[in-house]
Amino acid sequence: MITVQGVKLDDHEINTYFQDLSYGWTQICESCRSKFSEHGIDHNSGHGICGVFGCENDSNHYLDFDKSEVADDQQRIMSYQLELFQTVHCLTCDGVFTENIDQFTIIEKCPYCGNADKQQTVYLEDES
Repeated sequence: MITVQGVKLDDHEINTYFQDLSYGWTQICESCRSKFSEHGIDHNSGHGICGVFGCENDSNHYLDFDKSEVADDQQRIMSYQLELFQTVHCLTCDGVFTENIDQFTIIEKCPYCGNADKQQTVYLEDES
């Protein structure tokens, strides 16, 4: 559970690819929409159950949120969780893919070109 803009969420996703525009997202219902600022709401596109803690309504919208909108103590926890994902750059084809080291899903070869030489791959670091 995290707190975004002062509201507890029990269902959310943290983006793990550096190309993503937002830090994370959840889906929210019409009743909970007023709890959040309008700038991150993607209207009439949410599917599933509202991600606000204690709400079981069907969602109508997606809410994208930035790292700055997450409570500080939870940012530390989520930063640790993000460290469990490693972004790999294949030097053979210039492809980029993600490994989840917590789940031991080490990719044995590049999914784009089939390169299996670990000397021809590097781990990328987050710029933050």
